[in-house]
Amino acid sequence: MKQLILIRHAKAVDGSLHLHDFDRVLSDRGQQESAIMGEKLVSKNLPIDAIIASPAARTKSTAQLIATQLNFHLQNIQFQPLIYEASTRTLFKIACELENEWNSVILVGHNPAFHDLANSLLGKYLMDFPTCTVCGISFNIENWADLQINSGELMFFETPKG
Repeated sequence: MKQLILIRHAKAVDGSLHLHDFDRVLSDRGQQESAIMGEKLVSKNLPIDAIIASPAARTKSTAQLIATQLNFHLQNIQFQPLIYEASTRTLFKIACELENEWNSVILVGHNPAFHDLANSLLGKYLMDFPTCTVCGISFNIENWADLQINSGELMFFETPKG
């Protein structure tokens, strides 16, 4: 059994002419969202084997704030450049190439690809995927390479407001 937890980054400051999208940091609301979602994940008592995130500033901060709540060592967070501006196909490939000794993995990234990936893995349409959404999907597989579209079962779908 494998579990993939998709987390869309928390709310970031608005972009400006002087700030590249990659460098946008979390807003105060985004920091609060991360704390709320970290607490919700703690309450699920999941053993997290890995956290892999986009290296964009807002995603990095989201991953670090949630990892802190989970008592996951910050130095063990992996930053995968391919997640930033990834297509759904690229994210699926990343998931298929996860280490098999990892049974429960958190990916932290961006929309619309994370919303699309969740829909594809579940084989159903999730209505919305607001900032800092946490979507847990389980798969009845032993190896990540065996991951297939439409094969996931929704474990939980949480948003900071819900």
